Amino acid sequence: MGSQENATLAQLRNAGPVLLVFGSYTCPEFSGAADTLNKLYPEYKDRIPFYLIYIREAHSNGGLASTRNQREGIVLQPAASMRERQDHATMLWRKLHIEFPNALDSNEGNGREVYAAWPSKAYLVDKRGRILFSTALGEQDFHPEGLEAALRQATTAVKESRLPRGPQ
Repeated sequence: MGSQENATLAQLRNAGPVLLVFGSYTCPEFSGAADTLNKLYPEYKDRIPFYLIYIREAHSNGGLASTRNQREGIVLQPAASMRERQDHATMLWRKLHIEFPNALDSNEGNGREVYAAWPSKAYLVDKRGRILFSTALGEQDFHPEGLEAALRQATTAVKESRLPRGPQ
């Protein structure tokens, strides 16, 4: 999504199942899961849209800087505007080679709050807003095998629902 477009989470899931990935550049948990998400995206992108929902910085230099970020030279102040948040999202997108589109959470953190997505989480959500699968993205909490199984199952369900039905 471009920085000038506005969309609700309901609009993002309008076409069917969607993977909503919440995170920020300063979140080491998100950075650690990025490679796995990048590997899943090409396999599923034609059937299930992925969106990075960029939320507020998890470990900005505004008081919560992580030692990992310090080692890796990741230095960001909390975004003071939506433009700065877009700049941070663009930085993450480029540095972590994220191929799927990004969207920005509101300054108030509405998406983060509704999905309890702090500091980083992934949700596979159906068209009606039901959560089909969720996982935190931390080293000990991330379940990539479960996420891939849920994506495969949702893909199969979508494919089956589009098959023509015989006479009833």
